[in-house]
Amino acid sequence: PGRLIDLIKRGVVKLDGVNTVVLDEADEMLNMGFLESIEEILSHVPSDHKTLLFSATMPPKIRKLAQSLLNDPVEVKIAPSRPVEKIKQSAIFCYEDDKQRTLTDILKKRRGERVIVFAASKHGVRDLTRDLRRSGIKAAEIHSDLDQQQREETIRGFRSGRIEVIVATDLLARGIDIDEVMLVVNYDVPREPEDYVHRVGRTARANADGEAVTLVSPRDR
Repeated sequence: PGRLIDLIKRGVVKLDGVNTVVLDEADEMLNMGFLESIEEILSHVPSDHKTLLFSATMPPKIRKLAQSLLNDPVEVKIAPSRPVEKIKQSAIFCYEDDKQRTLTDILKKRRGERVIVFAASKHGVRDLTRDLRRSGIKAAEIHSDLDQQQREETIRGFRSGRIEVIVATDLLARGIDIDEVMLVVNYDVPREPEDYVHRVGRTARANADGEAVTLVSPRDR
């Protein structure tokens, strides 16, 4: 949103011909505090435009915010917020000190497959990526400290097979569609059920099979 507002102010983008606005991943945008930015953008759009708001999850507090953006809305529910049935889900109970070794063992058994590993923080992502590389695994990281070009380069390497494993924060849990991700590993247990749904949803896309494994320490249990 910030970039679009900047382009509007510079006169590079004009929105007076817009008749349809689509807000995708709406719960996350509102959750991240983008409400004022979205309202500013919509102020440049003709008042008779149509707004379509999409989200895989819509908790009550976010739903209330969404209502402020919509005029006489019609709500369409496709399915409840839960992982698709084709994802084989499991948990591995292990001590915190054993998590890295457990992850490395899993990844070495799944060589040649596309795997996404989710960690709780960008610092954890950096450390884990470094340790996996030391173990001979072709891993790369994605988090908020990388710019868009760096993230896209990592995803291109992942799609081409040059990178086997992406270690990421929840930044990668939404809006990224990568074919043939066979395994998602929650190295750190997500904080919210919705985060779990989005993370594991990176696999088993387009009716394919997939697997999700969550590493659970005694503290997480």
